[in-house]
Amino acid sequence: MLKLLHIKNFALIEDMEVEFDAGFNVITGETGAGKTILLNAIKVALGERAHTEYIRAGAKKALVQAAFQVESSFISDYLSDLGIELSDEDMLVFSREINSNGRSLCRINGQVVTLSSYKRAASQMMDMHSQHQQSVMLTKEHHIELLDAYSEKVLKQRDIVKRCYHEWKKKHEMLEELKSKTKDTARQIDLIKFQIKEIESANLEPNEDEALTNEKKMLDNAEKITLLADTVYKNLYSGDGECRLPAVELISESITALSELLEYDESLSGQLKSLEEAMYVVEDVAREVVSFKDKVEYDANRLNYVEMRLSEIEKLKKKYGDSVSEILEYHKKLLKQLEDLSFSEENIENLKKETDEKLNILKEEAKKLSLLRQKAADELKANILKELKDLGMEKVQFEVGFDMKSIADDGLDDVQFLISANPGEPLKPLHRIASGGELSRFMLALKRLFSNKTGICTMIFDELDTGVGGNILYAVAKKMFQISRHVQVIAVTHSPQVAGFADAHFLIKKQVVDGSTYTKIFRLNEKERLYELARMLGSKEEKSAALSHAREILEVSRKLKEN
Repeated sequence: MLKLLHIKNFALIEDMEVEFDAGFNVITGETGAGKTILLNAIKVALGERAHTEYIRAGAKKALVQAAFQVESSFISDYLSDLGIELSDEDMLVFSREINSNGRSLCRINGQVVTLSSYKRAASQMMDMHSQHQQSVMLTKEHHIELLDAYSEKVLKQRDIVKRCYHEWKKKHEMLEELKSKTKDTARQIDLIKFQIKEIESANLEPNEDEALTNEKKMLDNAEKITLLADTVYKNLYSGDGECRLPAVELISESITALSELLEYDESLSGQLKSLEEAMYVVEDVAREVVSFKDKVEYDANRLNYVEMRLSEIEKLKKKYGDSVSEILEYHKKLLKQLEDLSFSEENIENLKKETDEKLNILKEEAKKLSLLRQKAADELKANILKELKDLGMEKVQFEVGFDMKSIADDGLDDVQFLISANPGEPLKPLHRIASGGELSRFMLALKRLFSNKTGICTMIFDELDTGVGGNILYAVAKKMFQISRHVQVIAVTHSPQVAGFADAHFLIKKQVVDGSTYTKIFRLNEKERLYELARMLGSKEEKSAALSHAREILEVSRKLKEN
C-alpha cells in the first residue's frame, strides 16, 4: 500500500507529507483548493510526464516521493532484474526529481533507473482511475486484456498461445526469407548448370592447352623439323652419300688409329675410352633424331583440329580461368555451389513442413484459449450484472461479444464488451453509453471485480462519483469500501456519502501567508470530519440541518460498513 507521500516545491505545495491508511482513504476540499495539484503530483510519482511548470515559483526543482509497503512478491522478480532490493521493512520508495532544465531524475530505493523502468515498476504498485484511464478502458482493444485478467486459467493458456505464436512466427519469417532468396537461387542454379555443362562438354584434360600448343608448333614447322633432323642424322650417322663422311665413321676411324697408338704409348688409353663413349653417344643421338623425325608428319586435318580445340579452350579461359587447370578447379566449385543451392530448396520443404506443424499446434492452443475465454466471459457477465445491480443498474444487460480474427499472439478472439443500459434497447459497444453516471458505475463494478486479481496494492479514484446522485451514492461508496478490503483505496470526492465511508478522511486547503499561496493537507478527526461533511452538504454554519444530515450520513455509512 501507499504508506507515505512526500511532495516538495510542486506548484502550490511547498512541503507536504501525507501518511495514508491501509483501507479507504478519502480526500475532500473546496474547488480550487489543490486536489488536482495533488493528483498531478501522484501521476508524476507514477512516472507520468513531468512538466517544468510544476516547479514552485522561486524553487530550482520539485520532488515527489511515494513510499509503498510491499505486501506481496508480485513485483519482486522485476525489481530483481533491475538489481533493486527491498528494505528490511519491505519498503519501496519511488522518487521523481523535476529540474528547471526540463530533466527529471528517477530513483527506486535510492537507485537511479530509466524512466521506462521506473514507470513499469510504479504501474505494478498503483492504479489511478481518471477520466483518461476510463476512456482507455472503454476501448475495444482493452477488453480482451480485462477478460483474460479475470481468469488464471485463461492467463496461463494465453501464455502458452503467445509462446506457440512466437515459435510459429519465427519459423514463418525464416521460411519467407528463404523463399525470397529462392527466387534469386533459381536464377543462380540455371546459370551454374549452364556453366557446368559448358565446361563438361569440352572434355578438358589437365594441361591439355600446353600439349596442344606444343603440337601446333610441331605441325606448323613439320617441314623444317624434318630437314633439320635429316641434317643431324646425315652429319652424325648416314652421311650425304657423296664425298663427306658422317661423324660416326670418322670417330670409328679415329678409334682404330688411337688403338694402334696404344702399342706405342699406353697413356692414351683414357682418350680411347672417351672416344669410344662418344661413339655410343653419337649413335644414340642419331637414333633418337631418326625416331623424332618419324613422329613428325605434316597433317592438315590434325592441325585444323588442334587450332579449333585451342580456340575452344581460349573461349573457356576468358570465362573461367587463365589455364585448363584453373577451369577444372572452377568446375569443382560450381558443383559444390549447385549442391548447396539444391540443399536450400530441400530446406524450404523441410522448413515449410515445420512451419505448418507449428501453425497447427498454435491453432489448437488458440481454440483451447477461446473455450476458456467463453467460460470466463459467462462468469464475468454474471458477476458484472450482480455488481451493477448493487449499484442501482439492475435493468442493465451485459454481454461479452466474440468475433474471430486472424491469429495473433493473443489467439483468435476479437473481444468487445456490449451493454444495454435501458430495457428494450439493443446491446451496443461499451463506449456508446451516454450517461456519465452509468459509465462511472460500470467502471466501478469492473474495479470491484478486478481488485484482487491484478497485484495492484493501491487504487486511486478521481471523482468517480461524478454524475451519480441520491441513494446510488451510498451504493457507489459501498463498492469503494468493499474494494478497500482487498486493496488500499484513495478517493478524491465531492460526495459526502462517499466521504462518510472513509477509514481516513483528509482535507486539502489553500492558504495565503505573507502574500504567498500554499496548498496544505490535513487529516481530520471525527469532529472535523463532521463539519467537513456539513460543508460538502452546503452549510457554513456550525449549527444547521446540514450537521444533522452529516451525522445521519456517518451513521448510515457505519451500518452499511458493518453489513
